[in-house]
Amino acid sequence: MLAFAALLAVHAGLAGSIPSAPENITVTFLSPTAVRVSWQTSMDPHTMPVDKYDVTYKPTDAR
Repeated sequence: MLAFAALLAVHAGLAGSIPSAPENITVTFLSPTAVRVSWQTSMDPHTMPVDKYDVTYKPTDAR
C-alpha cells in the first residue's frame, strides 16, 4: 500500500481575511496507486470564502 503525506493549502484573495483551515480531512486508500481525499470547508462568516484548495502529495519515503 502506498503511504504518503497530503497537504491542503488554502488561498485567499485579501490579506487579513484568510479562511480557516479545512476540517474533518480524511484519506481513503482506493488501491495501491489511488486515494480519495475529502474535507469540509469552514463556514466562518468573518473570513473570505475559499477560492480553491491545492492538494499535493509526497511519498513518505521520499527524501
